[in-house]
Amino acid sequence: SEVFAYGAYAVLVILTAVQFFRQKRIAPALIVALLMARLAFEIAYPVVGASLLDASVSELVDVPYLLGTIVGSFLWTWYVLVSVRVRNTFVR
Repeated sequence: SEVFAYGAYAVLVILTAVQFFRQKRIAPALIVALLMARLAFEIAYPVVGASLLDASVSELVDVPYLLGTIVGSFLWTWYVLVSVRVRNTFVR
């Protein structure tokens, strides 16, 4: 299932990049989906790993990295959703 998850994530990355460079209207929504998918992976990975390895989540999570991912994801999501520049760029 991990291979499927990484494969789906790779497809989302490629789809987002193609729509981004074509300046399609769907690109901002795909960017937000990509950011949220990354955040979900970063949260789920230690939880699933802890259950498989019989370890605690705190042993597997890198807290500064996770906090950076959370803050970065929400800041970029906010920017993509409210930016006039983004709205004016992705119009096709």
